[in-house]
Amino acid sequence: MAHAAGASVCGGVETRADDAVWSQTGVAVPSGVKFLRVMAWMKAEDVRSSTGAVAVHFHDADGASLQESLVVAVSADCDWSRYVGYAAVPEGTVTVSAHCFVGYAFTKCGRFWWDDLELCPVDAPIEPVTQYIDDTPPPVPTGEEKERGFILFSRPPQRAVFPNAVPLAHERIEELSVSACPGEREPVVLILHALHGLTGLQVTVGALSGLSGEIPATATEVRSVRYMRRSGQTRWGPFNETIMHDVPQFLERRDSLTINAGRSQPYWLTVAVPEDARPGRYAGLVRVTLAGKTMLEMPLAVDVRPFTLANPEGTFFGMYARMRDDAVWLREMLADLRAHGMNGLALCGASGIPMALEDGRVALEWTGASALEKNLTACKGAGFTEPMLWLMSHTLPNLCKQAGPIESEAFAEAYCSAIEGIVARGKEAGWPEIIFQPVDEPFEWEQRMAENQRLLELLKSIAGVRTEGDGMNGKWGNFTPDVYALTDVINLHDGPMLDRHTAVDMRAWRAFRRKTRADGKLIWFYNIDLTAWHPEPVRYMTGFGLWKADADGIIEWCYMCPVDPAAPEAVYSNPAALLYRYPAAPGESGGPTVAYEAAREGVDDYRYLLTLRQRIRRAHREGPDAARELADEAWKDVRTCLAKASFNGCTGVAMQGNWTGKCEVLPDGRRVVRGDHKVPNGWEFHEYDALRGRIAHYVEELDKLLGTEGRQ
Repeated sequence: MAHAAGASVCGGVETRADDAVWSQTGVAVPSGVKFLRVMAWMKAEDVRSSTGAVAVHFHDADGASLQESLVVAVSADCDWSRYVGYAAVPEGTVTVSAHCFVGYAFTKCGRFWWDDLELCPVDAPIEPVTQYIDDTPPPVPTGEEKERGFILFSRPPQRAVFPNAVPLAHERIEELSVSACPGEREPVVLILHALHGLTGLQVTVGALSGLSGEIPATATEVRSVRYMRRSGQTRWGPFNETIMHDVPQFLERRDSLTINAGRSQPYWLTVAVPEDARPGRYAGLVRVTLAGKTMLEMPLAVDVRPFTLANPEGTFFGMYARMRDDAVWLREMLADLRAHGMNGLALCGASGIPMALEDGRVALEWTGASALEKNLTACKGAGFTEPMLWLMSHTLPNLCKQAGPIESEAFAEAYCSAIEGIVARGKEAGWPEIIFQPVDEPFEWEQRMAENQRLLELLKSIAGVRTEGDGMNGKWGNFTPDVYALTDVINLHDGPMLDRHTAVDMRAWRAFRRKTRADGKLIWFYNIDLTAWHPEPVRYMTGFGLWKADADGIIEWCYMCPVDPAAPEAVYSNPAALLYRYPAAPGESGGPTVAYEAAREGVDDYRYLLTLRQRIRRAHREGPDAARELADEAWKDVRTCLAKASFNGCTGVAMQGNWTGKCEVLPDGRRVVRGDHKVPNGWEFHEYDALRGRIAHYVEELDKLLGTEGRQ
């Protein structure tokens, strides 16, 4: 098979011990070349979480290695496509080798073809970028829309909206409405599509009034979507791995905005229904002004449901966060996490406890000033109901190694004495339970495994201590029976998969859950989304997907880990920053990412299911025949809706999903994508709220039959 004349190179891997490599070595590099452009035509078939790649390896005059660069990578099925990448030529380079390869110890990972490979000296690289295109024909504006200068439309919150999004006829709106329970925060998205340049744009929401009372204007938060430059990751595939401009990243507060003609600007209006709000309809107005002139007033209705949502005790919802010393920062962070439905937290880093070796044991100095003390004390009063996960640093093991090698009894005595002291202090101070994570992702970083297993053995030798391990389904073979026995919380990448590199097998998954539950293990998922601008995968796997998978919790990396409190503005210009909330900074309001808001929606989806299940159990326990019949009907209907959803979007790409429209690689290496960024789970975007509405209907009807409406 060939792209052009002659034959191509084809490679695949059949066993875990294999790599497929074609190399051309000793290619002379002219003096003074700064960059090489690497171009290859590639085709891929039956790819299973693997990568076909082109790398270049630079050598000096003696043949010694100077640098190796992976410049082209394909991670999904594709027909012949042209791929372009760039590599900087290190000083002293005389020759370069080109390698087309498949590896990574994957089994039967598919086949890749390479053809027309070209290395070309260039003065400077062209930054590879992905561009979003909406080919929808522009709408024909009405006379009223022409007069005010914009078209109003709306889309579900779990659908990413780009600035060049074109409204469809059925998306136009004349009013907005949401439904929520007392104490629930619920968003609705208002999008303005500018027919000409708009300056001084403001969107405000007034008080919401009804027969049952009033929801004050301050209860509705108005934030505009901030478009940013963001990086992708190679393993997400050829149309998700490069820099992408104008990504709908997070929700900020601005006094006013300027929008260019033809661009769309979403606003999220999030209504925080007071906990004491009486059920019924509340109505108010959304006002759109330009330079202080009112251009439109649109009705907004909020239907407050006649029940409250159950709290998911025993199911962990959390995020990783660095330990912080600043008390104000801590209070704000923990309150924000709780407001987004998080009932647990994973703390990262060193404890900060002054400690020293004394007579073979670790002496801990409890001053109240250490990071661990401050953070866990703050968590104690913040309303978290689940344990705290602690991703530990190397500080304690390194100290204990001064007593003896990690395999020695001396090390064990020192390490266990420190952990026993921390556990005892936690009980005395009333801290949440600490679940210990001694090593980060040891299954994928095999050099960490020996230390991980030793530390797990020591932790489990202490009565009552629970442990966590994550990433074992990245390389499941490293999760030996011994390590399994030592791990209480099994934290899996992506979703319900026993092997991250193969399709989800739900029958095998259910058998695995039966075994782990019988063995007293908890199953969590983590790192569903590392972009924080993909709202749908986060909502799905935090809510309906988590329930469907019968897992015990979910956790994301990360809340605000890369932020330097002394220079919070730096994170705004970092396209590779991984965080779910942007900090306030000079000239910046900060705010939640769209995926962080989706996480809250997912938690609420889970709470709706939990509320219905409680009503069903009560109906069977004490209800009349009509209530029991309705309970059976309701659960059958909801299970049918859940059965339609799948986990096909999990495999190998962290539930990222992919583009639904035509994607292209242009000759200069730029990518063009179209359609929606969608998880292939069998649902449309509107089905999330539709299912939630069905659940709410059944809860209300069961309450009528059971009496004492709202009782759990």
